[in-house]
Amino acid sequence: MPGSCCKSNKTRIIKIGGVETGVIDLDQILMDVYLLGLENEKEIESELLKRAKEKNYIPESREVYYSIALMSEYRKLLEEKEPSISKSPDTKIIKTEHQKYSIGHKIKRKLQRFFT
Repeated sequence: MPGSCCKSNKTRIIKIGGVETGVIDLDQILMDVYLLGLENEKEIESELLKRAKEKNYIPESREVYYSIALMSEYRKLLEEKEPSISKSPDTKIIKTEHQKYSIGHKIKRKLQRFFT
């Protein structure tokens, strides 16, 4: 596998569609997508899934479940890095019909300052 000598692939187990599943390089995928600075939920979701598919086999029939789980993990990353943002009254973290999350603009700015 090209590049595998220098970079280890870390697998993390998360629940995807109610099934515990290993996702290779999940933490790196989450951080890479965050660093892109995307603000649109659909763009974040699409990029997470695209990057996960580069290193993991994801059946087309399970893509929706992966998208939900990846967005959930993305939100957890944001809350972990800046715990106060989820409690701030002027930020919006909205749960949608498929338990996907939209991250308010203020959260993104706070996290950008945190990582720079």
